[in-house]
Amino acid sequence: MVHDGAPAGAGGWTSPLALVLLMGGALLLVAFVWRQAGSPGALVPAHLFRDRDRVGSLLALLFLGLGLLVTFLILTRYLQVVLEYPVARSGTALLPMAAAAVIAATQVAARLCHRLAPRKLIVPGLLLTAAGLVVLTGIDADSAYTAQVLPGTLLIGFGAGLAFTPLFTTATDGIAPQDSGGTSAVVLAAQNLGGWAAWPLFGTVLASAVSARLSGASDIPAPLVAAAAAGVPFNGHNLPQSLSGALERVNAAIMDGYSAVLWWTAGLTLLASLLAALMITARAPRR
Repeated sequence: MVHDGAPAGAGGWTSPLALVLLMGGALLLVAFVWRQAGSPGALVPAHLFRDRDRVGSLLALLFLGLGLLVTFLILTRYLQVVLEYPVARSGTALLPMAAAAVIAATQVAARLCHRLAPRKLIVPGLLLTAAGLVVLTGIDADSAYTAQVLPGTLLIGFGAGLAFTPLFTTATDGIAPQDSGGTSAVVLAAQNLGGWAAWPLFGTVLASAVSARLSGASDIPAPLVAAAAAGVPFNGHNLPQSLSGALERVNAAIMDGYSAVLWWTAGLTLLASLLAALMITARAPRR
């Protein structure tokens, strides 16, 4: 049996401890921003956030970072447990996504960013990423890698690569030398913040979907239902044969949970594309 701990500890993201820590972190962040806003030597001057192009790029980076981490979390578990790929093979299975991202960033976006307005690359890139996430919502225990996983990951990788270059360029454009360090930190923080936000989204939506699917299943042992809320499928190699039917239903519920998380992530990526289309109005660089 493969299992890891429930997200945010045994109580999940709605436990009192998790909520207190999240609120405390949010208050500290607000206090830091307030202190920096009134400081003449602020790490990141407040005027940088008055640029709608920069703010739009930061928001898009946040959602894109979220989507990529959710994809990695789900595919790692799916490949290693459901398809029973060894660790090395599961890593190899994700290489096409990385290759697509590199090709899109270096051979497409890098060549076109000097000719096109940033949003003409960012919006299509985010839409392709969302399309790839939608493709992955259909994965189940019987899905073939080449028919389902590979097309989805190629779309995600190519879309992310297409969007990343103009997003980073727009977010750092027009920065004075003395502000370059703080601005670069904000750009990286926005991307990483999306990754951090992926954990509560992944854990909460997944646990809710699995619990809803298994509610009322009196024939499935309660410990098995509780363990399924962590979102890790069971291979059943070390469990009694009598539980095979229950395991099949539990794994089907987990796959439904993966689908729900991916639909949420696709929706947030579409929201990012809308924000980019409305907020990023910078024109193509002059030749």
